[in-house]
Amino acid sequence: MENKRINKPMYKRRVYKIWSNMIQRCTNEKNTHFSYYGGKGIKICEEWKSSKNFVKWSYENGYQEHLTIDRINSNGNYEPSNCRWITRKEQSQNLKNNRNIEIKGVCKSVSQWAEYSGINKNTLTKRLNNGWNNDELLKPIDRRFHVKKSRKSI
Repeated sequence: MENKRINKPMYKRRVYKIWSNMIQRCTNEKNTHFSYYGGKGIKICEEWKSSKNFVKWSYENGYQEHLTIDRINSNGNYEPSNCRWITRKEQSQNLKNNRNIEIKGVCKSVSQWAEYSGINKNTLTKRLNNGWNNDELLKPIDRRFHVKKSRKSI
């Protein structure tokens, strides 16, 4: 893997493309994502305006091909003290449209509670939409008391 990285031109490396996209989001008003980054005042530190510095930091701080860059403080700038490499699954937990639920002092997204409890995410969402309180969300349903509809023969 190390040799592959060295032999590949910089502009063809995934980490370089991540850097380039980051620059575009924060500086190019014509970029489709500019309003969420540069338009909101998100900047890139001077050090990372050089792709070489960003790539060097990335390899020294856990970059791997399957990881994405994440700003720890989503309102903060792209800079070494505010960035890390995480999985896409971890990144998806940062979305603004996630529904976060607190149960017994622990806050997780609906997806995280579904994974934790083994209850389908859609089931949890339906329970929330039907007004279940948070402490009841993870209770399993006792199927012994559900009436099964039987087929009538013709």
